[in-house]
Amino acid sequence: MDLARRRRLLACLPGLLALGAAPHAAAERRPLRAAVMQIEPYGVIDSQGRVSGAFTEVFEMLGRNLGRPTEVVVAPYARTLALLRSGRVDMLLAMPSPAISEVAVPAGAVWSLETIAIGRAGTDLHRISDLHGLTVARIRGTDYGPELMDDKAIRHYEVTDHVQGFQMLMEKRIDAIVGGRPGVLYAMRKLGIRRNQLGASFVVNVREVQLHLSRRLVDEQFAAELRRGMAALRAEGRIEAVIAKYSAGLPRD
Repeated sequence: MDLARRRRLLACLPGLLALGAAPHAAAERRPLRAAVMQIEPYGVIDSQGRVSGAFTEVFEMLGRNLGRPTEVVVAPYARTLALLRSGRVDMLLAMPSPAISEVAVPAGAVWSLETIAIGRAGTDLHRISDLHGLTVARIRGTDYGPELMDDKAIRHYEVTDHVQGFQMLMEKRIDAIVGGRPGVLYAMRKLGIRRNQLGASFVVNVREVQLHLSRRLVDEQFAAELRRGMAALRAEGRIEAVIAKYSAGLPRD
């Protein structure tokens, strides 16, 4: 081999080595492991076990932006907390609550969510005090702030999801439902409940859905990457766009 050819090969060698190592390095990048509450339209599992939903899409979008593989587990609220506690997942999107603070730390606001209350037609609801003496359904384990949660004059009833809540409402087993606006209206549409079957809704409060990171996540560099990545998605309006897509065609409240 002549000297000129040898020099050309040596000059190319670092690039060839980098190309050979790149797939291996990418394969070893830590995946984004997230839990999503099984509440439509945020987290959905179809009959084949495939996961989808607004928050599932947000985490998948985050993974693509950070160049990391994504693993999303859609599960009931109580199980998502257990997954955070064990370290099986690293993050969750949810409103703050005492239960979440035991297993995770807040890592930045992601989306402003209106909590609404609604009852059957003829139910006159305009403020929290109008719920006094009524049985009000909410999803098991959720927390909608102290003004509602600590009001002893309200009879709280926990349900699996808003669909179950509406079924009980129409059967007159409960008097009202409380929950995030998209989830409540999504369940109403799914069951085919007409708007004139329900009374006027009112806004209980507006709270920030937060990114929560498991207390078992000790890799601060990785945690900082997740915080920055989610903050960038919010700043670019991409999270609002996903929520808007899943809210399209919902009944007017």
